[in-house]
Amino acid sequence: APWLCGGRGGWGAVAGGLVVDSWTLRGRALNLEDLDLSDGGYAGWNPRAIAATAIGCFLAWGGFIFPVLKPLYDYAWFVGFFAAGAAHFALATTKTETAEHAEIAER
Repeated sequence: APWLCGGRGGWGAVAGGLVVDSWTLRGRALNLEDLDLSDGGYAGWNPRAIAATAIGCFLAWGGFIFPVLKPLYDYAWFVGFFAAGAAHFALATTKTETAEHAEIAER
Protein backbone atom coordinates (compact mmCIF):
# COMPACT_ATOMS: atom_id res chain seq x y z
CA ALA A 1 0.00 0.00 0.00
CA PRO A 2 1.52 3.35 -1.06
CA TRP A 3 0.25 5.18 2.04
CA LEU A 4 2.40 2.96 4.27
CA CYS A 5 5.52 4.29 2.61
CA GLY A 6 4.31 7.84 3.19
CA GLY A 7 3.71 7.18 6.87
CA ARG A 8 7.21 5.81 7.23
CA GLY A 9 8.56 8.98 5.61
CA GLY A 10 6.84 11.14 8.20
CA TRP A 11 8.13 9.04 11.09
CA GLY A 12 11.61 9.03 9.56
CA ALA A 13 11.60 12.82 9.53
CA VAL A 14 10.57 12.93 13.19
CA ALA A 15 13.25 10.39 14.12
CA GLY A 16 15.95 12.30 12.21
CA GLY A 17 15.22 15.49 14.10
CA LEU A 18 15.13 13.70 17.46
CA VAL A 19 18.39 11.84 16.89
CA VAL A 20 20.28 14.94 15.77
CA ASP A 21 18.86 17.01 18.61
CA SER A 22 19.54 14.53 21.39
CA TRP A 23 22.76 12.91 20.17
CA THR A 24 24.54 15.71 18.35
CA LEU A 25 23.29 19.07 19.58
CA ARG A 26 22.62 18.20 23.21
CA GLY A 27 25.58 15.83 23.53
CA ARG A 28 23.40 12.90 24.68
CA ALA A 29 22.55 14.83 27.84
CA LEU A 30 18.93 14.38 28.87
CA ASN A 31 17.52 16.19 31.88
CA LEU A 32 14.69 13.92 32.97
CA GLU A 33 13.31 16.38 35.50
CA ASP A 34 12.87 19.08 32.84
CA LEU A 35 10.74 16.79 30.66
CA ASP A 36 7.75 17.23 32.98
CA LEU A 37 8.22 20.92 33.79
CA SER A 38 6.21 23.49 31.87
CA ASP A 39 9.08 25.98 32.26
CA GLY A 40 11.92 23.46 31.89
CA GLY A 41 14.56 23.22 29.20
CA TYR A 42 12.22 21.38 26.83
CA ALA A 43 9.23 23.70 27.22
CA GLY A 44 7.51 25.31 24.26
CA TRP A 45 7.86 24.76 20.55
CA ASN A 46 11.10 24.74 18.60
CA PRO A 47 10.36 26.41 15.23
CA ARG A 48 13.68 25.24 13.77
CA ALA A 49 12.87 21.62 14.57
CA ILE A 50 9.37 21.99 13.11
CA ALA A 51 10.83 23.46 9.91
CA ALA A 52 13.38 20.65 9.69
CA THR A 53 10.63 18.04 10.12
CA ALA A 54 8.56 19.74 7.41
CA ILE A 55 11.55 19.69 5.04
CA GLY A 56 12.10 15.98 5.71
CA CYS A 57 8.42 15.21 5.18
CA PHE A 58 8.25 17.23 1.97
CA LEU A 59 11.21 15.40 0.46
CA ALA A 60 9.99 12.00 1.67
CA TRP A 61 6.45 12.57 0.38
CA GLY A 62 7.41 14.50 -2.76
CA GLY A 63 7.48 11.38 -4.93
CA PHE A 64 3.85 10.68 -4.16
CA ILE A 65 2.89 13.99 -5.81
CA PHE A 66 5.72 14.64 -8.27
CA PRO A 67 6.66 11.66 -10.48
CA VAL A 68 10.23 12.91 -10.91
CA LEU A 69 10.77 12.43 -7.14
CA LYS A 70 9.39 8.86 -7.09
CA PRO A 71 12.81 7.36 -6.19
CA LEU A 72 12.80 9.46 -3.01
CA TYR A 73 9.36 8.15 -2.09
CA ASP A 74 10.51 4.54 -2.49
CA TYR A 75 12.99 5.15 0.35
CA ALA A 76 10.80 7.58 2.27
CA TRP A 77 11.94 6.65 5.81
CA PHE A 78 15.62 7.13 5.00
CA VAL A 79 15.01 10.28 2.96
CA GLY A 80 12.91 11.80 5.75
CA PHE A 81 15.41 10.76 8.42
CA PHE A 82 18.51 12.16 6.73
CA ALA A 83 16.84 15.26 5.25
CA ALA A 84 15.24 16.30 8.55
CA GLY A 85 18.39 15.46 10.51
CA ALA A 86 20.60 17.52 8.21
CA ALA A 87 18.10 20.39 8.13
CA HIS A 88 17.75 20.38 11.92
CA PHE A 89 21.52 20.42 12.36
CA ALA A 90 21.92 23.25 9.84
CA LEU A 91 19.10 25.33 11.32
CA ALA A 92 20.06 24.73 14.96
CA THR A 93 23.75 25.52 14.78
CA THR A 94 23.30 29.18 15.50
CA LYS A 95 24.98 30.72 18.54
CA THR A 96 21.67 31.17 20.38
CA GLU A 97 20.55 27.60 19.84
CA THR A 98 23.97 26.19 20.71
CA ALA A 99 24.05 28.21 23.95
CA GLU A 100 20.59 26.93 24.89
CA HIS A 101 21.69 23.31 24.35
CA ALA A 102 24.86 23.86 26.38
CA GLU A 103 22.81 25.31 29.25
CA ILE A 104 20.48 22.28 29.24
CA ALA A 105 23.43 19.87 29.13
CA GLU A 106 24.92 21.52 32.25
CA ARG A 107 21.75 21.00 34.33
